[in-house]
Amino acid sequence: MSDSELMPDLTAYDRRWVQSAKRVPATRGIARPFDHAALVQYWREAAAGPAWRPASFPIPVSMSRAEAVFWLLAASCRSEDEMRALGLDRSLSFEDVVDEVVRINHRRGESAAADTGRVLAHLLDARALLEMIEDEAGDAFVSAAMRRAEAEDEALSTRFPAFRDADADTRQVLRWQLPAALPELRIEPPRGTLLRALLAVDEHPAGGLARRIIAAQHRRADLQYALATGFCNDVAPYLEADEFAAGAARIRCALGRYEPVSAPAHLYHLAAAFHLSDLVEPFVAAIAQERFGHRDRQHFVYALGSRERIAAEMARLGLRPYGAQDVREWFALMGRQGIPAAFAAPATLTDVADLVDALGSVRVVETATAILALTVIRDFEQDAKAWLDRYPELAVPAAAAAAEKRTRRDAAIDTLKRASANGHAALVETYASPAVRAIVFGVPAAGDELSWLDEAGPARGKPIRWLYADALPPLVIDGPALDERQVDAAIGALRAGTLIAPDPRVAALRRRASAAHADRFVLALARQWLRAGASAPDKWTLYAVGLLGGDESATALAAYIRQWPGESQHARAVIGLDCLRAIGSDVALMQIAGLAQKLPFAALKKRAGERLEEIARERGLTRDRLEDRVVPTLDLVDGERPLTLRGAAYVVGVNDALKPLLRDASGKTLRDLPKRADGESDEDVAARAEWKLFKKQLRDVASVQVGRLEAAMVSQRSWFTDEFVTLLVAHPIVGRLARRLVWTADSAGERSAVTFRIRGDGDLVDVHDAVVTLPSAGTVRVVHRLELAERDLDAWEARLAAAAIEQPFRQLDRVTYRLDDIERATDAIRRFDATPIAEPVMLARLRARSWERGTPGDGGGYTHHAKRFEKAGLTAVLQHDLVIIGFVQPDARIAIAGCMFLRGRDIPDPTFGQPIPLRDVPEVPISEVCADCAFVLG
Repeated sequence: MSDSELMPDLTAYDRRWVQSAKRVPATRGIARPFDHAALVQYWREAAAGPAWRPASFPIPVSMSRAEAVFWLLAASCRSEDEMRALGLDRSLSFEDVVDEVVRINHRRGESAAADTGRVLAHLLDARALLEMIEDEAGDAFVSAAMRRAEAEDEALSTRFPAFRDADADTRQVLRWQLPAALPELRIEPPRGTLLRALLAVDEHPAGGLARRIIAAQHRRADLQYALATGFCNDVAPYLEADEFAAGAARIRCALGRYEPVSAPAHLYHLAAAFHLSDLVEPFVAAIAQERFGHRDRQHFVYALGSRERIAAEMARLGLRPYGAQDVREWFALMGRQGIPAAFAAPATLTDVADLVDALGSVRVVETATAILALTVIRDFEQDAKAWLDRYPELAVPAAAAAAEKRTRRDAAIDTLKRASANGHAALVETYASPAVRAIVFGVPAAGDELSWLDEAGPARGKPIRWLYADALPPLVIDGPALDERQVDAAIGALRAGTLIAPDPRVAALRRRASAAHADRFVLALARQWLRAGASAPDKWTLYAVGLLGGDESATALAAYIRQWPGESQHARAVIGLDCLRAIGSDVALMQIAGLAQKLPFAALKKRAGERLEEIARERGLTRDRLEDRVVPTLDLVDGERPLTLRGAAYVVGVNDALKPLLRDASGKTLRDLPKRADGESDEDVAARAEWKLFKKQLRDVASVQVGRLEAAMVSQRSWFTDEFVTLLVAHPIVGRLARRLVWTADSAGERSAVTFRIRGDGDLVDVHDAVVTLPSAGTVRVVHRLELAERDLDAWEARLAAAAIEQPFRQLDRVTYRLDDIERATDAIRRFDATPIAEPVMLARLRARSWERGTPGDGGGYTHHAKRFEKAGLTAVLQHDLVIIGFVQPDARIAIAGCMFLRGRDIPDPTFGQPIPLRDVPEVPISEVCADCAFVLG
């Protein structure tokens, strides 16, 4: 198969380094209409950040000349006043463009000058661009640098006579002290290296000028190299054959004026772009590993033409494809043999999705094998799995081979299971061995699925020292409990696999064993392991909980997960989360939702949220809508379920306060079941365990759902009408919570005039108890106090009081805040600033109010928390003094440093965000943020 057949997705731009007589220029596409207002807004948002570069903006490959003029002139602007003063309607001469490039370099640095290549391609032809890079820009830069130096000397001498009359040594000292006065003199200080060069003075009076000239010439070379980089990336790949040939001839002529390897580096960069491999090869041979940037050295090597030479020099210089575009170019050059090197790239890449797509450009089994390895790296997991699911004809053979070799076996089995679930079971049958198929499909390879229990011999392997099998609850299959030998065989089956790739015998146990007995069996097994010290080699006991556990195991496991990170057992807690997902019942998923909602350990809380997001994606839902659908009913029908103890019938239920109810056959309410008596049967013991578990699960459900409904009110999250009726009103537990709240309906984007509550009989009624009919195409929300007029608020408070309804959280009597006109004219809430509070107290209170901490910096510190407001499409960012992760100081006191609002629902970095004026922020988010700040400060 040819390389072109292996790489159908590669574009002409990806193939720009391939040296071929059939070179095809890349195409720019059609230019978009010039929208000046939108581009100014882009500029305003990006210019607010500290690391401003044209690459920060959505500069297209193709643009009109008017847009090119805008970006060129805007690149050096530092304020909106400068932006408004731009003369976009004037024509730019060659000299104007050169001067503007020098200005960009002076104000923004070489990286910004390199980024202008895409813009310059629409203002000058290739010949003029090469002329500018070779001579004009360099000469203009040196001239401008000298003019600035002379102006600085003149200004300093005029403003400070001591500078003019001082000797050389004193002037050198003064040059280092006077720059602070430059803004006052309206002198623009030069940047970086040039600043140090211009402020330095030789021992001799005439030495300063000489040093400045040397420094300017050095920076001239940097500018020329930056412009050559922009030309190589944004101009050369698009040149037609005649322009490409003319450019190559010009560069060959320019290099002919120098001895080998002695020409300026930018000429070799241009030679590489024009495929002049004979001129580039000696230069590459002379390159040391530390010279030039990684990407530049790589492009010099790419220009060598020969695959063998490219591979040899990449190895010598320690290079590898870096980033999605580099990988695509690497495959275009190296074809199938480039696969091993390409997969060394992900370690430092940020745009994972693009990288995985690039790696998938070569559609062979070897590629799938390498992408399979990425699924075990957390940052790459989702995108790698998506690629494998997209190409099952490659993924299945690769995963089958890996599973057979036991190489990344869990990842391989998981890939095969997903392929089977997606309708590719026939492929799995074709490529997987019988043993692997048995694991994937969950059936033994042959024979009766439980015959191995009867045929089991003495246990093999080392005995489990901590295990007391006779203390385990019975494991019941098809009626009778397993005997000691069969229990040993069942434990052996559990030991033989993992959570993702279990022994096929475990699937038979799961199908045939009594669910309640299996649940208690694996939970007791795990508790024995924990009491014995929880040795890592025996973590199969946790996997067993995920494979055979049920609701009781899920409830107990969630409690352990909450405490393990505090015991330095984060990894064990992560396995516990995976076990909850494997159990998969509504109770298990509800526990994951609870962990994602309230957990003091940020990393584990985030992981729980990610698990919910994964499950939601699998089911085609959002996370919120998934959580709505997995609220356990606890087997309640019309709010009740039967229970039998010692032959007597009882009814278990829940009251409006979400407290457990227990009634006997006569209807009398009891506080608890009768005390334990001698001679109770196994069924009686199970009934007591059922009542105990019910109370615990009801407490967990109530805690999670009260928090979810309050968060929904704060964020103004809504439900579709049919969801509201089926998932909330009709739910035996959530429905009782919903009855104690006041709701409002939205129809076609407008809030209806009526608010309502849910009566005990399920009817929806307004404040006067008149029945309300919801719009079929509308949405429903928990109404916030600020959305109610004072008259309506008083009426609802009176109605709930008359009905003796106690709200589950503060809704109608919620404390609210409003900003005055002066505050609303700013972009941050400042009324709570500068009040110090103990560091652990602030952090605990922010967690209690569902604020999420910001991303830590390099030193492990962070200076903000964030909270989302769904309906408004905003995220509040609360800034505070520096906090170091893992180093909370009980005696340290920190203060709030303002709260602003940013667009979007992701946790942003306030350093790069553009705050929204408070006058444009709705009342509810402002009130809730102020309430949280007041709570934090006590």
